[in-house]
Amino acid sequence: MNLGRWIIAAVCILLGYVALLILVRGWQLGLVDAAIGDLRAMTNAQLAYAKFNGGFNEGDLACLERLNTCIPSQRQHLAGKSMISTSPGGEPFSKRWTRPTRLCTLGPPADLNIVAEQGLSRSSVHGFRCVADASLGRAWLAKVSLLPEATLAFCADATGRVCQLSSLPPADGPMCPPDCMNLG
Repeated sequence: MNLGRWIIAAVCILLGYVALLILVRGWQLGLVDAAIGDLRAMTNAQLAYAKFNGGFNEGDLACLERLNTCIPSQRQHLAGKSMISTSPGGEPFSKRWTRPTRLCTLGPPADLNIVAEQGLSRSSVHGFRCVADASLGRAWLAKVSLLPEATLAFCADATGRVCQLSSLPPADGPMCPPDCMNLG
């Protein structure tokens, strides 16, 4: 007589556990989509900016979203334009890259003489590498789901490449590691 109640309780607990795993998986997919979207936006903005900045990338990420560009020689041409489209009331793009799950490593600064001569941005750099970690908070999920924890991080660099990392890279160098799997 009591056995039926135990079976019903066990089935309810099992269904609740499965529902929790489905919800958490959906949350993880949202983190992955946001990470890849941020990297693609950064790459596209940096590549577009480099076209107007003598082939150099921008070290001051706020310059990518300012309406008046940081490139003195192109101010008239680019007046009123930004490389990043931001939604009204949304979080500024440069602020997204100050989160603990986002990291940009900039290349060495451009030669100041060349920058001054050509009227380029004073914060010009040679290349960049940005890493977005979508695995934040997965340690508890690994314990709950009994699955091993895996790195879920992505990388983009000045070549326009966006790829999935097998592990978080050290913070040196402005290029994604060679073993990074291209996303296309």
